[in-house]
Amino acid sequence: MANTIRKMLGKAIYGLAKAQDYLLGGLVSLLETGILLAKS
Repeated sequence: MANTIRKMLGKAIYGLAKAQDYLLGGLVSLLETGILLAKS
């Protein structure tokens, strides 16, 4: 039983980390684009 909960927690944490990574990557891309546009 505890093992199942641990697996679910692991998947949830992994999913959150992936989502955060994706969001941060998107933010960085937007910032870079904004800076490039501002310079031109």
